[in-house]
Amino acid sequence: MPPAPTPAALSVARGERVFKTQCLRCHPSGEAGAATNGHDEALPAFLIRLQVRRGLGKMPAFPPQALAEADLDDLVAHLMALRQLQAPQ
Repeated sequence: MPPAPTPAALSVARGERVFKTQCLRCHPSGEAGAATNGHDEALPAFLIRLQVRRGLGKMPAFPPQALAEADLDDLVAHLMALRQLQAPQ
């Protein structure tokens, strides 16, 4: 029997679902490179949270009523995990 997933792994998996339902329409290639506003800079986690909550440029704001705090935490965990996977070895 495989080991149970860690809480961090579960958060990343939930964050992937949040990304697919909330972000994919405007960010079809993931966080970097394909945003409709052309912004492809990798932001630190706290700036991702700020940008999601307040919006910037063409990106709409996602207040807590639109995206729960736990979902935002999971989304950020997913984006940070993707960066680690995509980082040059």
